[in-house]
Amino acid sequence: MRNDSLKLLAAALAQNGIASVRYDKRGIAASKASGKSEADLRFENYIDDARAWIQKLRQDRRFSTITVIGHSEGSLIGMVAANTADKFVSVAGAGEPADEIVKWIGKRAAT
Repeated sequence: MRNDSLKLLAAALAQNGIASVRYDKRGIAASKASGKSEADLRFENYIDDARAWIQKLRQDRRFSTITVIGHSEGSLIGMVAANTADKFVSVAGAGEPADEIVKWIGKRAAT
């Protein structure tokens, strides 16, 4: 089943005069050819990508503020990257700090 909820959110924001940028993480959909294989990617790569978008938008005078909205895993990424943004919104994000989640995942993978 197709879920266009974030596309619909972007459209609603646009109707209210709020610009948005949505992108797929590296290796997914249109960004499939963006470099490393998924096995070689690290959580930090995704954070670096988000920070690069924030920096790019900061340099564009059309934008007065930058708000990061992260969904699910993107919420974890956004939490870290948003330290250079004005605001952060978590949509269906994790209820624990990222380092604790990573440790928990590592323990699960070891068993």
